[in-house]
Amino acid sequence: MTDITWQFSHGVLMTSERIDAYGGIIIPRETLIELAAQVNEAAIPFHVDHDLTQPMRTRNFVALVHDRSDGISELRFEVEIHPDDAIHMTERPGMSATIMMPIDGEGLETMEDPPVLISGDFAWFDDDALLSSRSALNAVGLAPDAIGVQRAFQFSLAPTPQLYIDIVYTVFLSVGANALWDAVKVLLKKRKTAIGGRSEQTTSINFKIRSGDNSVRASVSTDDQDVARDAVRGLFELAQGVLKAPPSPEGGSLPPVYRWDAENDQWAPPN
Repeated sequence: MTDITWQFSHGVLMTSERIDAYGGIIIPRETLIELAAQVNEAAIPFHVDHDLTQPMRTRNFVALVHDRSDGISELRFEVEIHPDDAIHMTERPGMSATIMMPIDGEGLETMEDPPVLISGDFAWFDDDALLSSRSALNAVGLAPDAIGVQRAFQFSLAPTPQLYIDIVYTVFLSVGANALWDAVKVLLKKRKTAIGGRSEQTTSINFKIRSGDNSVRASVSTDDQDVARDAVRGLFELAQGVLKAPPSPEGGSLPPVYRWDAENDQWAPPN
């Protein structure tokens, strides 16, 4: 058997510079230090262009904070990448990271593993959109303290419209796919165009349905609400099939991500 030669890579994930796409927010050095500690404890997954259906194989990830001479702090990383995935690094010299932050005063800080968690990129989905989505689920009987909402921040040259819906399987069965679609539909309706973004950019909706130690992840990218609706309604059959199987014995590895096949009206298994 031929040994695989993993390729070393390094770069900057984010800095303490002002971020115009998010209204000029600044991530302070102290937060960068906290993030470095968090990702060193549980290394962050790498994906191509923030697309969860395109994971990259990595190992030996290390993050550290470096202070530049101009007073700006950088969250730097070092990592080894599988040779078959290293091409993505040469084609895309820039690296970026996505972090989540709760909306002040909305209770997520005090919630422990909420049954439903709704997140949206803050450049595209403001607090009103996220809270309105939560209200759509409140309308079908879910208590406010069962639903967490948070802002997503993509530290890249041009943040893309991304939504993240994380829901416990039993809750999904209880509220039903139509109720989940109502929550997603509100977000799509209230989507704005980010600074430097394009109004025609498609939205990526990333789902995670979990049941104990098992979970299924799925993603659909579309600008067609009918396609998005059909994808959400197809989650029931997908989750029912995947979650019946025992969890993967590969502890620590992320479950594969299914992609919506609009032509065949079904969730397609990962390659």
